[in-house]
Amino acid sequence: MPFTHPDNIVITEGRYRKDFSSVEARAADIKKVGQFNPILVRCENNQLILVDGECRTRACKLLNRDVWYTTHEDGKLQLDSELQHRLIELMSNVSRQDMTPVERAQAIADIDRLMKETLGQKERGPGVNKEGHATIDTAKMLGYKDRSTVVHAHLIAKASKLMPELSEAKTMSEAVKMVQIKLRLEAHQELAERRAAEPQTGPIADPKEYFSKRVILGDCLEGMKSLKAGIATIFLTDIPYGIDYKTEDLRENKAAKKNLSKKTLGLYHDLPEDILPLVESVIQQMSRVGRPNCFIYMFCAFRYWSHLSQVFQQYGFNTYNKPMIWVRGSIAANHIHPGNCNNPAKWPASVTDCILFASKGDTALVKQGQPDVIICNPVSYSTKIHSLQRPIPLLTELISRIYLPGTKGLLIDPFAGSGSSLAAAMYFDGLSYFGYESDQDNRERAIAYLINEYTKMHSPEESGLDLDGLEI
Repeated sequence: MPFTHPDNIVITEGRYRKDFSSVEARAADIKKVGQFNPILVRCENNQLILVDGECRTRACKLLNRDVWYTTHEDGKLQLDSELQHRLIELMSNVSRQDMTPVERAQAIADIDRLMKETLGQKERGPGVNKEGHATIDTAKMLGYKDRSTVVHAHLIAKASKLMPELSEAKTMSEAVKMVQIKLRLEAHQELAERRAAEPQTGPIADPKEYFSKRVILGDCLEGMKSLKAGIATIFLTDIPYGIDYKTEDLRENKAAKKNLSKKTLGLYHDLPEDILPLVESVIQQMSRVGRPNCFIYMFCAFRYWSHLSQVFQQYGFNTYNKPMIWVRGSIAANHIHPGNCNNPAKWPASVTDCILFASKGDTALVKQGQPDVIICNPVSYSTKIHSLQRPIPLLTELISRIYLPGTKGLLIDPFAGSGSSLAAAMYFDGLSYFGYESDQDNRERAIAYLINEYTKMHSPEESGLDLDGLEI
């Protein structure tokens, strides 16, 4: 049972495990009861090269005690090549619970790569050589049901070099979702760049420049304070409940982070005491900036509706006496969206959203007698660029109830987010529009979204508004 001081163990560079936050806990365990298992080393040029057990080695060094080791000869392990060395290191680490998702993904991906380098790539298809190693073989070797985990591991390992935020993912599934969202957003913006560079068939000569002026980067409250009084016909917005407008505070408080895949889409964690004072100040500015006869649609959490209604009334608005309701689904397709619930064992899933409807002055609806419930499919996850993105058919239905096309009007969205409210305004002749967005990344996505929607409007192949799934 050989022992040696940890300083005599050579730990080579490029090992896959990077997070050793558990070393102190491991050291405490070793101090209480001793070292359960030896570390594994290989002997080379009178040196002990670590193969497995870096955390135990670090713990013993922290305790300034000798570390128990065993050699690959003792275990009759084949370590004739660097590939075999790395393979044993990776396989000994991949099943450990304290590995981060990125570390585990890198280990799985490298096991797959090393096995294929050692045994050769198994070819696929009829009549080909079936010798060698395939991705499914790696999956079976590691105890996974199918090849998807290994495929996802390659995706995460490759993306981790360009996405340091993946280190904060709690699971491999969450990391995969973050990568997929990132790729989708990049494709969305690349498409917008290509469309903006093409000859334009619509009235806007330079869509990128035009829409860049319609999504203003900055604090909406300060921006609205600089606007003239009495200019807006419609305010259509989605208050930032669940969206952290104090992003610097969040980045400093990692414990407050929630679902990182949602964060990639612009969703953060907020507290009511942060958001409500901001929204109340925005409502005050709506009262000043709005025309004597103007309308407001404000998406908000049901629990905020009563309070915000009182704030609107305080500043001279009339509010509808209950929330308007958006139901996510389609009666025609006999389908209601599955909904969301953080605690499905205790509460039902939510398939509805709350819309506060208010007006100022002696207003009259353009479409009268319409129900206060609208059923409309949500934006599909595969096309969503923002967590709280609202479908254009829903927004155009709301606007059509209060705006007569051909008349001159102005729509302002203080919290532009995805830009969907501005995109909906494009479908109404004579309605100008702009919005504010405080996050640079969200603003770029919104501009790209507007370019893509504008191009679809004026494309011979894609012209017209898709109203599929809208029911009232």
